[in-house]
Amino acid sequence: MRKSFGILSKSMILDQFRQDFAGVTQKIRENLGIKLPNALCWVIAGILQLTLLFLFAIFLESISHEKIRNIIIFFVLLFNVLLPRVMARQNSSRVSNHPIQELLWQSGRNGHQLLNVVLVTETIMFWIHEFMFEAIAIYAILKSPLHWASSLLLIALWILLVSTIYYTTLKRNVLRNWGVTAMPAFHQNFPLYILKVVCLTVPIYFISKLLFSPLINHPIPAERLGQGLGAVMREFSANIKATITSRFNHILDWFQYEWIYIILAASLVVYAMFTLGYLYYSSKLSFHRKRLSPQLDNTRSLYFKFYHGIVNMLWRKNPWLSRDLMIMERTIGQTKLPQKFILVFPPAISSIVGLSFFLIYGLGSFTNFVLAFWFICCFALYQTAWLWVWNYPILHPSSELRQIDLVKLSADYSVQNYMRSKTLLLLVLLVPLQLIMNLILIVGAIKLKGSLPEIIVGIIGTWLLFVMIGIMSSYWLKYCSRFDYANMFLIRMDTYETRIVQQFYTIPKRFITGAMFVLFFVAVFFETSVGQKLVYDAFLVFVIVTGFTLYFFFKNKKGKRASLVSE
Repeated sequence: MRKSFGILSKSMILDQFRQDFAGVTQKIRENLGIKLPNALCWVIAGILQLTLLFLFAIFLESISHEKIRNIIIFFVLLFNVLLPRVMARQNSSRVSNHPIQELLWQSGRNGHQLLNVVLVTETIMFWIHEFMFEAIAIYAILKSPLHWASSLLLIALWILLVSTIYYTTLKRNVLRNWGVTAMPAFHQNFPLYILKVVCLTVPIYFISKLLFSPLINHPIPAERLGQGLGAVMREFSANIKATITSRFNHILDWFQYEWIYIILAASLVVYAMFTLGYLYYSSKLSFHRKRLSPQLDNTRSLYFKFYHGIVNMLWRKNPWLSRDLMIMERTIGQTKLPQKFILVFPPAISSIVGLSFFLIYGLGSFTNFVLAFWFICCFALYQTAWLWVWNYPILHPSSELRQIDLVKLSADYSVQNYMRSKTLLLLVLLVPLQLIMNLILIVGAIKLKGSLPEIIVGIIGTWLLFVMIGIMSSYWLKYCSRFDYANMFLIRMDTYETRIVQQFYTIPKRFITGAMFVLFFVAVFFETSVGQKLVYDAFLVFVIVTGFTLYFFFKNKKGKRASLVSE
């Protein structure tokens, strides 16, 4: 079996090599005017591919400053560690639709082993194609301030890291394109997901501390506001310049120590161990198709029981919300986000927790923390609402054409009521994130010793933002959907007219985001007294904007627009 797999891999490499380098081979023959054999043309192409390596070596050797050289090495390694992931995603479509896959699946071999052979072949071809860039990374490691034995070990780990990143990313995307999953799905494991969130939260916290701490320690005086915007920007620019200069020199000092390279090597070892363990375990498994949606009459998931409880408490008479939640529970396994726990712990939690806890320990006033936290809430709610809308089709009114026809026949409900229920469904799905943000706000109040009025204003302000952003994030679903059968396979109409309408309805969103950034800027970079004067004014604006939003949301639109929607 191994011999047959070796023959298959060799033939695939040679076949792809001939196809990919056919143009280069022809160009070399035309330039030299000699009909050279393919093997010699490939050697010449390989030598030409190393030209960039020679230029980089000359450039790196010309740099005498040790700190600058180490910074360049770091960014070269960063680029080359991202390259395999990008190329794997780009090549996944070609591998998924390759004609040889049809032949391989008709054989009696194990499908998973056949896929592994194809992926190993593609990984070898990746090194052949991108060896020019990866050779630069290997040369950069050799020029790092490490002992030669440590450099060789790091090079071996680097090759293993790049290969596993390309292999696993390509495998994941190919399986997704085929609609096939290999069990167990490690990326659907809740502890592993929480570990990923923590791994993102910690860098966000330390990066925020590294960049913002000097600016917070040297706030802009309140007197600068009376001198105009130009004086404020000059003061802020001077603070940024001083911060960047000091932090850049501080970062340069890190690269003088071997411990940073030891940490990098240890991280590579841990990643390689996890990846090899996954590859070994998954190689023992066979494929199985994704299971069909379960026929559920009652919810079984604790997450969806929580959502049903909210619906029964607030909108018991709504005929669509409970039904939509049940449909979502049945079909969530077929979506791009099949993990139910992501509904309760969305990816935005990493940025919320990391930045919020930095502000809790960095700011000295709870009032300023409330202003800055409102901006964080705004950003997190927009990000999560966008994630839910684009990954769960049940949120789109145009995903259920038969339901639209039934609503038109109803004497008690209208299409407007149905589309309004989609907005309410989006708000229900955002409730767990909102509760987590309120919990963080309470933690900040305890740490910063906020007064009771400030706590009440802060919590109510987050809920006002929750209502505003939830409704505004669903506007384009209402006014840019088509319900006719000619477009039954579309989620939304992507025409010139709908783009204009969508841009029009993003104006309030952009205005709110800009205003919230101004609040964050004042709260973090100005003296405490400025934020204390602004918090109640901002809260009053939230009340007014939310009032207008709710008015237009519950208002029954009549006339031409309503007739167009209901046609």
